[in-house]
Amino acid sequence: VVQDTFRGKPWIEVLSARKEEAALSHGSLRHLHHAHQQAERGNYSLAQGEVNRALNAPLPDHHRVSALALSARIQEKLGDIAGARAKWDEALC
Repeated sequence: VVQDTFRGKPWIEVLSARKEEAALSHGSLRHLHHAHQQAERGNYSLAQGEVNRALNAPLPDHHRVSALALSARIQEKLGDIAGARAKWDEALC
């Protein structure tokens, strides 16, 4: 809650805090970004490697679901329908 301002900056009162289960690391973010770039270029094998590296790290749930969905779409492009289904199943659980 912002109580006041001091020298043009807010003076706040913290009423509660909670610890997140996991944070998205800079490395995981970089791997996911590279995966998207490689997929856009049609380099699906490289993209899959990047997304797998990101998935090997602890990710917040919403980022893990997004990474699994990306992995499933890449698997579809690679023609691995069974692998894509497995990733979609994992993302939906």
